[in-house]
Amino acid sequence: MRKLLLFFAAVGLMAGFAGRVMAQNAMTDNDNHHLNLNIGEIALLAIYGSGTTDITLAPTTTTPGTKIAASDNTALYLNVSSVVTSAWAGEPLVETVDTRSILVKADVLVPGFDIKVAATKIAGGEGTFGSAQGTAFALTTSDQPIVTGIGSCWTDVDAKGYQLTYSLVTNTYANLRVGNNLVHVTYTLTE
Repeated sequence: MRKLLLFFAAVGLMAGFAGRVMAQNAMTDNDNHHLNLNIGEIALLAIYGSGTTDITLAPTTTTPGTKIAASDNTALYLNVSSVVTSAWAGEPLVETVDTRSILVKADVLVPGFDIKVAATKIAGGEGTFGSAQGTAFALTTSDQPIVTGIGSCWTDVDAKGYQLTYSLVTNTYANLRVGNNLVHVTYTLTE
């Protein structure tokens, strides 16, 4: 009898406690929670070439009395993924969005030649691609902008993004010498 009485007392106590818990967590027809979406700054650049990113410009001529020349090379592409920062200021509030540039330079120059490069945006990707330098300019050993005004964007991969066109132009023919000249060309996506 005593065991039965203790059993009913325990059941009653549990029922009372469960009622309080249910009252504290009352069910409704909706609820909500917080989702923290943390997007970090992204600045990624890759050079794409079909199989290799090394190219050769080989000037030659087959006609006596003509200067040597090389065909343009359009085998390389710059692929970019970028997420930029911004700030709000002023009255009324105005958003100022940061932008990036792609800079290019050569480690050495080849006497007698200008190595020229231009960039053209190819279809693909989404976002603020900026402005590509479509007119060829001579590489130097100092950084020069080839694409400016890049915002948050992705260009797509492989033969998409910014197509590069390399050309070789003689500048001082008397300075030309036979040789295999290795030039390292560096592209930098600014932060």
